[in-house]
Amino acid sequence: MLHSNSFTLMAKQKLSKKHKLLLLSFIEGTNISVLSSSLRTILLDYIAQNKDFLPIDFDVQLKEWSLLFEFLDSLK
Repeated sequence: MLHSNSFTLMAKQKLSKKHKLLLLSFIEGTNISVLSSSLRTILLDYIAQNKDFLPIDFDVQLKEWSLLFEFLDSLK
């Protein structure tokens, strides 16, 4: 698991004012707990159903998912 502030350390670009407003709107208008839980369920179901056919670099893709889940968890 990554540290709770790792996604802020990894930011390579600044968000524009428009993107900041969109992000704030998303955070305020979304039930983060439900979204996070639903995405985890979808991902686990996908892995279970496709375990024999996953791409070779799937572990790299999982790192991106992990960062997303860490971000969503920090918003709860």
